[in-house]
Amino acid sequence: MRNSKKKSVLSTRALVCMLAVAAVLTLAVAYELLWKDSESQEFEQARVVRIVDGDTLIVSIFGVNERVRLIGIDAPESVHSDETKNTQEGIDSSNYVKSIVQPGQTVYLQRDLSNRDKHERLLRYVWLEVPDDPWSMSEVRTKMLNGMLVDNAHAETRRYEPDTAYHDIFKAIAQAR
Repeated sequence: MRNSKKKSVLSTRALVCMLAVAAVLTLAVAYELLWKDSESQEFEQARVVRIVDGDTLIVSIFGVNERVRLIGIDAPESVHSDETKNTQEGIDSSNYVKSIVQPGQTVYLQRDLSNRDKHERLLRYVWLEVPDDPWSMSEVRTKMLNGMLVDNAHAETRRYEPDTAYHDIFKAIAQAR
């Protein structure tokens, strides 16, 4: 009888382990499907949590706060830890972003080739609304935060390899000002 009790305990443990493995595999497959689905879409929806400065935002994606660095531009400093690097132009750039993007607002993130920079920030183009034609200079100027900053002289165009999908459009916008 003792052996049957051991077998029963072992079979219960084996069943619990198998169920745990099945649950983990199910979650992994579900996560993979969701991840692939979100990557297959060109725009990822996010909610603005806070504006850090002229080229950095904090957004919430599926309830996780992420720091986002706008690709292809460089805004002057306004919140650098070395206060001597902060400028009035940086404060103006940050205030410009705050005037058009509010906490709680929905934005649409578009990835280029890189996912994150060396500071672990997401690298993204940030759209205020999904464009009809994302390669239209007019839409980049009026619907993409990165392009709006360049168009309104609150940021400069910067080429950061390999993320250069909109570099020529940003350059054209800057030249047309």
